[in-house]
Amino acid sequence: WEPRNYGGVYYGTSTLRLALARSLNSATLDLAQRVGPGAITDFAGRLGISSRLEKSLAVALGASEVNLLELTAAYAPFGNGGFRVEPVLITAVSDSGGAALEYGDSGKTPVMPPALAYLMTSLLESVVTEGTAAPLRSVYGWDRPAAGKTGTTTGGRDAWFIGYTPRLLAGVWA
Repeated sequence: WEPRNYGGVYYGTSTLRLALARSLNSATLDLAQRVGPGAITDFAGRLGISSRLEKSLAVALGASEVNLLELTAAYAPFGNGGFRVEPVLITAVSDSGGAALEYGDSGKTPVMPPALAYLMTSLLESVVTEGTAAPLRSVYGWDRPAAGKTGTTTGGRDAWFIGYTPRLLAGVWA
């Protein structure tokens, strides 16, 4: 197995912002080696990933299987100031006049400092503005602030996108 960058281009030394935006796997593995797989899996656990994660450098490239709901929910702390929330199927029940009868509340757990959440959102905005998710703007006409991350398996068998705006978080898998 040899990791390759999205598009097959090697960029040499790059910033973290460029590496994340362009899915530069070489830079990702270099950073993973500096941080260590244990720190990566511990952080993923704080974000709400409870699936068993491989404790090797490949975990930084998504080598472990995680379902879409779990992965999508793990991005919530980046967009809401560092708080993890458990996904809820129904957020509210309203009567015919629109008055809320009951709210679903999963509670919030702080998992990172707000400054780190802000920085992560800034980095993930680059994925949408200039990186692998740039077609959202150029092809599909998306014109609002958004952040997110794309991913594909070797050979493109699986592809996903997790994205968020100030009011919405969504995950798509194909």
